[in-house]
Amino acid sequence: MTKRTGIFVRFTGILLILTGSTALYSKDWRKLVNEESRPLTDINRLVIDYGARDLVFVEGSGENLVVRDFMFRDRKDGYSVMERSSGGELTISRAARRLPFFFWFTRTPKSEIYIPPGFRGDFDLRVSSGNIKAESRIAAAGTVNIELRSGDVRMKNLEGGNISISVRSGNLNIDDLRGDCTVELASGDVRMRNLEGGNIFISVRSGNLNIDNAKGGCTVELRSGNVTIGSMEGEGSYGVSSGNINLRMKELSGNQSLDVRSGNITLTLPRGASYNLDAASKSGNIKIRDSDLEGFGSSNSIIVKSFGENPVYTIKSRVTSGNFEIRMD
Repeated sequence: MTKRTGIFVRFTGILLILTGSTALYSKDWRKLVNEESRPLTDINRLVIDYGARDLVFVEGSGENLVVRDFMFRDRKDGYSVMERSSGGELTISRAARRLPFFFWFTRTPKSEIYIPPGFRGDFDLRVSSGNIKAESRIAAAGTVNIELRSGDVRMKNLEGGNISISVRSGNLNIDDLRGDCTVELASGDVRMRNLEGGNIFISVRSGNLNIDNAKGGCTVELRSGNVTIGSMEGEGSYGVSSGNINLRMKELSGNQSLDVRSGNITLTLPRGASYNLDAASKSGNIKIRDSDLEGFGSSNSIIVKSFGENPVYTIKSRVTSGNFEIRMD
């Protein structure tokens, strides 16, 4: 065997080992090791508090809440426990507050939580590290609070009087949200679809925000990243330190404020919309594709003008360095 052939054989062997290891790890080898069940009668607040744990929420049946624990290695000190306290509060957490490092290194435990469809109490979820996935509806008459230090959140059909979601590092993906909502991310991307609430507040330090189909008063603050909103109804305030704003209004039903320090703003309005415009760009151009005004403004340009018949709402735009453009849909 030649030297070149030997190198090729060794390289192929290493590649096969890596491929096999990846496929082996991608398979979920965690097995069911524990199951707990507790009725939610007279429970008005559900608290879920874990360290490192993957959580999957599934719609249950009957009146009992069911928790199923899955682990790579069976350890009772990693089991979920339920404790009921005075005042109608039920807490779900792991048996041991601290577990050996090698226990978590093998693979993060997973718990499936089956919530009865009739439960409408407050919902409080805290996880230090792991992924959260909701395959069924989570509804609360009062508050929904979700806190995650590191991991991804994927939820659908989330409903509450007041919803609060906080993620330090990870991505957030939510479909169908109803209620007043506050979302805060330190680092990660946010994708939300079908939002309906009186007040929506979203703050992202570093990452992109993508919203499709939202209705309600919306406030967005981004330090670094792009904002893309596909269809919006209601009053809005959008501020980006470094990045672009691309906003499409399904219906102009409130005042709009757009502020970018470094980046571009593109605002798409429904054809025939009436509005008062107050736009300024210190270093960049203003372009308005409207029947009353066409073309680019010059650098340091300011445009204050009313469009349409009897405009009620005002669009205020400020760009320090970048361009501002209005398009008609």
